[in-house]
Parts: sequence; C-alpha cells; structure tokens
Amino acid sequence: MLECPIVYFENNLVFDNQRGCWAGFQLDGFVYENRSSDRKTSYLYELAAMLSDLTGDAQILIVPSALDIKAHTDYLKKSLSSKDPIYDTSIQLADDTLAYLQEKSEKADSGVNEYDTYLFAKLDKTADGEQRLKDALDYLFRDPVNAINTFMATSEKEILESRVRQMTRLSQEFYDIQNTRIPMHPIPTGKLQFLYKRAMLRGKEKEIQLNRMRSVVRQGKNKTTVWTDWVPYAQKIPTLNGEDQIVRPYRGDIVNLFRGEINPRDRMLEVTNSEGTKVYETFLTFSHIPEQLAWPNNEWIYNIQNMGLQAEICIYISPVAHRDALEKLDGKRTEINSQMGNVEEAGARMPEDLYGAVQETDELEKYLKSSRAPLLKACVSVCLFGDSPEEAEWKAKQLMAEYKDMHYVMERPLTDQTKLFLQHLPGAGQYVKDSSLTMKV
Repeated sequence: MLECPIVYFENNLVFDNQRGCWAGFQLDGFVYENRSSDRKTSYLYELAAMLSDLTGDAQILIVPSALDIKAHTDYLKKSLSSKDPIYDTSIQLADDTLAYLQEKSEKADSGVNEYDTYLFAKLDKTADGEQRLKDALDYLFRDPVNAINTFMATSEKEILESRVRQMTRLSQEFYDIQNTRIPMHPIPTGKLQFLYKRAMLRGKEKEIQLNRMRSVVRQGKNKTTVWTDWVPYAQKIPTLNGEDQIVRPYRGDIVNLFRGEINPRDRMLEVTNSEGTKVYETFLTFSHIPEQLAWPNNEWIYNIQNMGLQAEICIYISPVAHRDALEKLDGKRTEINSQMGNVEEAGARMPEDLYGAVQETDELEKYLKSSRAPLLKACVSVCLFGDSPEEAEWKAKQLMAEYKDMHYVMERPLTDQTKLFLQHLPGAGQYVKDSSLTMKV
C-alpha cells in the first residue's frame, strides 16, 4: 500500500513524506498564440534560464480550468467609458470576441477555455546524506526522545518550527530571483487545498467544496465572524531545551482531502470520492521526443492544450550538474565500448544501435564541454479523464494517435497508474523514473 506523500502544507510550502520541502508558485498567464515569433523565442530563453538555475528538483503542473468568459467580458465592458470616441467599436469587438470564445469552447466539448500553470520547486536536497545527518543531529540535540522516534519512523513525521522559517526564507529568495524572469506569485493555502481535492474530482471542479476556518473577533460588545483559508491541524510542542517548537501535523487532515476509493482497472483508475461521484482517469508518459524540433510553432506540450481533451500535464525536472553529467557520460561510454568489444570477440555484426549510441555520446560530450550548461532529466506525464471508461479511453487513443503521427513515443503504463496519480499531486515527488528524458538547457 502506498503512503500519502503529503505530510503538511502551510502558506505556499508543502512538506512531503521524504522530509523534502517544496515551494509552490502560480505562473502569471498571458495569451501565447498572439505573441510574435521574437517574443515566443524570448519567453523560451527566459524559461531556459530559470530551469538552468535550479539546484533541486522541480515540478510543473498545467491544470485545465473553466473561466466564466461572459462574466469576464461583461466586467470589461462596464469598465469602458461611454464618452470614449471608440466606445461602440470596443463594445462590438468585445461581443465578437465573446462569441468566438464560446464557439471554440463548445466545439472542444469540454467547457475548458484556459489552463493554469503551477511551479513547485524543491528547496532542500533530502537525498543528500550529509544534510540529512545534520538535520538529525540538530533535532537530536534539541529533543532527543522525539528525534529518535521520528527518524526511526516510530511516530508521525515531525518538523521543527525553525525549519519552517528557513524554508519560508528560501522560498522568498527563489521568488525574488525567478520572478524577474517568469512573472509568478506564491500559491495561497486555499489554492493548494483545491489542487489536492481536485485529484478525486478531475473534470468536476465545480463540485469541490473547500474547507474554511471560522473565527469570532470581539470588539467590545460587537462580534464579527471572520473566515480564513483552512490549514491542516498541527500540534506545536516546545522542545526540551525551549529553543524551538516541534510541529506535529495531524495526518488525518491531509488524508481526508483524498477521501474515497481508487481502484485500478485496465490502464486506468476508477476514482470515487466520498460523495460517490466517479471519475475515470488514465495516465500517459512521453518516452521519446524527436531530436530536432522547429521553433516556434512546434510547442509540443502547449499543443496538447489546444486539442480540447481537458488534459492535465505534469513535468518533473531533475537537474544534473555539469561535472556529474560528464562523469555519467564517461560511464556510459565505457559501457558502450564494453558491449562493442564483446560483439567483436564473438565475430558478430555490430548493431546499428551501438553506432548510434557512440555518435550521440560524442555529440553530448561536445555540447557539455562547450556550453558548461547542466543537463535536465524530465519526466512528462499526461492525465486524461472522463465520466465513463469509454470517454477516458477515447481521449487516450486520440492523444497517442496525434503524437504518433509527429514521431513522438507515448506509453500508457499498466502497473504504474496509481504511482502516476500520486506523482501528479503538488509536491509529492517523482514516483515513476523509467520514462525520464534527457534535455539540454
């Protein structure tokens, strides 16, 4: 049985069950298709600069959403001044635009007319043994009993209040640097709750009811009810030396966000929420993309959004430092040479795949030595969903056929559907790593 990957979240911070911490941001959107080729290229360079700056893993979530375009258009029309000489023309343009968008949405038969993009950046490398040892010793010094229980996994996961403050500072530093490249803003706690709850109701977001926190403010004889974003309950206990606090999350609050059943069935999941509503979800991954891609007008991830399939896209990115990339490349070259030596000793014909591997290795080494840029390991997965198994199946076949014609390779795993479900949760970490693609920045 797989464990719930989320331990606690507060503000825009998400703490996972591997002692990692992710900072969540929503990218400010704009109308991409109306941009000039130069602006599209500039945006690509800005995105590449941000990715090359990553020191830890990152997750990009592209989530379909439905905007009330009529209400938005009416708001814009009301903001116009009737005394403006082009008022009538502006009203007519707004009405024509509304009609176009409504027609486009109806043809897509999905109700989706925009996508929201979220970025979750891992703030600390929990896989680093030295850092984990430092954290353990620090916790052990402040509160020996709780530290031993936590690190020996005999109690609930606990977090030091000082670490929450440290992660908040690192999140702000990340935002200050990257916001100059890609406009973004921190995700509020309410939006995080929505993203977790929608995993059980994909395509039925209007049915989601968010938890809220109610408090009463007294001013003299007057009472005012104040509603704020819900935060998972966490008990705060002073450490034995009194210098810090232990944040002990109540895991039930997190698990209840996913209340329901998830049952695998023939390359898809039957997801039933606590109210009995069923959604059928299927997950696909990209295992190969063409070597040469024309730019612009060949944005292969963006094109999925224009197919009207309500596709949710998740991209996990793991940077590989320049020196580490060269070391791994040397190891790969040794492996290839060994295989070629075995073929020669056997007197067999050399497979063309080995010749191709040698050429790719040489080209990659040349690129790394000349650019000194890091490599990125990226796992791109897509979630499609429907009210029936037939609808989800049809969408999957449509997407795979479309990208097969463009020489992309997509796979629809049989046994990893549940892992990919967890992988699409914000800040959950990467569960399926055998579909990672190597990308140059």
